[in-house]
Amino acid sequence: MGVDDIYLKTPPRADLFPWLPNSTYLNAQVFMKFDTASNWVEAKSREFYIPSIPVQYMYWIYLNSLYVEILPLNYQLIGRKATIKVKFL
Repeated sequence: MGVDDIYLKTPPRADLFPWLPNSTYLNAQVFMKFDTASNWVEAKSREFYIPSIPVQYMYWIYLNSLYVEILPLNYQLIGRKATIKVKFL
């Protein structure tokens, strides 16, 4: 992580987010909503990231935590509350 990266992170939850050594894939859909927003937006899995296709939010699992990265950087989101919803498939 660099100084300019913006992430949301959940507390470690081994029961929900197992650490997979060779994969960031989670068989689920991940959505987020900021405190003043009225709609949910979907974060895409880093596992299926294609640089030529624009993505605003990307998630992955690491050490039993779910991370969501905001792309491109949006400093207006710093300090705002966000709700994350995970729909397991």
